[in-house]
Amino acid sequence: QEGVRQLLLQGSRALAAGATADAPGAGDGPGQLRQLLMEMVPRRPPTEAAEAPTPAPQSPGDLAARGGPSFEELLSAVGAKGVAGMALLADLQGYWEDLASGFVIEINGCEADYNDGTGPWEATLTSDGLCLRSSTFVGAMPGLIEWRRPDGSQMVWARADHVIEDPTWAEHFLRYKAARIVLRRHMVASLKEEDYSSAASLQEAWHTTWGYGKDVTPSQELRLAAGRYFVQGAMVRHTRHKLRAVILGCEPWVRATHAKRMSEAEREMPEWGRSYRSQPLYCCLIDDRDVPGGGVVFIPERDLEPADDAYPLESRFADALLEAEDGIRGYVPKQPLRAAAQRQMIGIPFMLLQ
Repeated sequence: QEGVRQLLLQGSRALAAGATADAPGAGDGPGQLRQLLMEMVPRRPPTEAAEAPTPAPQSPGDLAARGGPSFEELLSAVGAKGVAGMALLADLQGYWEDLASGFVIEINGCEADYNDGTGPWEATLTSDGLCLRSSTFVGAMPGLIEWRRPDGSQMVWARADHVIEDPTWAEHFLRYKAARIVLRRHMVASLKEEDYSSAASLQEAWHTTWGYGKDVTPSQELRLAAGRYFVQGAMVRHTRHKLRAVILGCEPWVRATHAKRMSEAEREMPEWGRSYRSQPLYCCLIDDRDVPGGGVVFIPERDLEPADDAYPLESRFADALLEAEDGIRGYVPKQPLRAAAQRQMIGIPFMLLQ
C-alpha cells in the first residue's frame, strides 16, 4: 500500500513541476475560473453516441486564436496552479469507480455525478489544488487517482473500463429487470383471480424476451435475453456447485467491491468477449439444505440456471424479504427488496438497509 501511495504522490509532484507561481488569494475571481474551466474542458452532449471520442481540450493558443484568453491571461486569472488544475480536470473526463464503495462517478466538463442521488458536484480550485465534493486531489498514476477527504482519509478511484465499454448498459439492464418483475406480478394476480386466459398470455410473454425498450442495441438485446428469467424472487441453481437459491437482487456489472471476492473461474472472459467485470451479478439467498445456515452470495449470471423445481426455498430469512407464490413456483419481492431496486435506478449499488 505504501508503494502505491508513493506512485500516486509522484503523479501529483509531476503535475506541479514547473508550476511554482501561487494562484491568486482565496476566493479571488471564482467567476473567471468557472468561465475558463467551461471553455477549456469540453462537455459531452447527453445525446452523444457512446462510440464518439471525447473532444480534446483546447490549448491556450487555440483559445487566443478565436479571441479567447491568452496563456498570460490564464496565469493572471488563476495562476499556474489553476492552469494545471484545468489540465488535470480535462484528463479526468469519463467514468471512474470508487474502489472502496463500488460507486461509479462520471466526470463531465466541470461537474462530477457520484450516482448517489445528490446531483452533480462542481469542481473547485483552492490553494490545495483541484477539489471535488470537498475532497482534494492528491496524486495519480495510469488508471488510478487518489483524493483526500476533509477528515483526512484517502479515497482511490480507478478507471471504470467495464462502464466505458457500454455506458448505457446499466440503465437498460435495470429497466428490463423492472419490466420483467411487473410481468411476473401480473401473472400472480391473474392466477389468484382465476383469470387463466390472461395468465396464459402473460406466461407466453414471460417465455419471450419481452420487456426491453426500443432504444436498446442488438448486442444489448442479446445480453438482456440471456438473463430474462433472472429477476428478484426467481428460483435458480448454481450450474457448477448445484446450490439452490433465490435471487434477491442484481447488478448490471461486477463492482470493485465484488471483484476481489471472485474466484479465478468467475474471472474468466465471458463468451461475448468483454471484460469479466461487464457480466451481470446476482445476489442470491442460498438454501439451508445445501449450506447449513444458508447465507447470501453474489453469483455471475453465466453460473446460474432457472430452477423452479427447487421451490420452495428453505431459509429463515425468506419470509422477511419474499412473498411465496405457489402459482409461479417462486416469489415476489417484499418492500425491502423493492426499495433496494428503486435505489439502484439512481446508481446506488444493490444493498439492503435496515
